[in-house]
Amino acid sequence: MFDEFCSYEFLYSLCKSSDVILMPYHITNLSSGVLGYSALFGKPVIGPDKGLLFNLITKYKLGTITPVPLKYEALYSENILVLDNNNFYIKKNSLGNFIHTVFA
Repeated sequence: MFDEFCSYEFLYSLCKSSDVILMPYHITNLSSGVLGYSALFGKPVIGPDKGLLFNLITKYKLGTITPVPLKYEALYSENILVLDNNNFYIKKNSLGNFIHTVFA
């Protein structure tokens, strides 16, 4: 466990070496950089069954959902979706698209 600021390189190495990324958020109506990292590295997430995170995970097929609050027993029965490698989420949320949206 790391209770400190993590560099981008360290976060990248954690994501790259993971099989799945757990997102046990209680506040679900905000986006998360973790979702972007998971999409960037093609790693499925286990995320909340409500809010904006739920919408993003299901719309872009970024993983599977589980009830909030997360109970560890639920993880045993989860079928983790395999991501299709089209990376639509990454393409739609690219730096170029952001710049185009702001300055268009």
